[in-house]
Amino acid sequence: MKQYLPAAYKDRKEINLDDINRIRDILESCSDFKKVLEKESKRRKENVVGYIKQEVRFEDNNFAFVELSGSGATQECLTIFAENFTKRRSLPIF
Repeated sequence: MKQYLPAAYKDRKEINLDDINRIRDILESCSDFKKVLEKESKRRKENVVGYIKQEVRFEDNNFAFVELSGSGATQECLTIFAENFTKRRSLPIF
């Protein structure tokens, strides 16, 4: 990520909230960074989908996603991924 930042930010040991906001603004406006981020996100999504397909037997309808603690964000992401490749409108969630 450093290669997309101005020199003033590349070697900093500490950053404050204002720096974080400036860095976010810089990266949001950098088309090269967005391309790299999209490519990496696509690769990671393919890995997750591959893992879910490998571990869950959707054809049985004998499964459910269960989140034991937390906000439910992981469960929501898994459901979105699974709904995309199973073509089902809803999945069992607990």
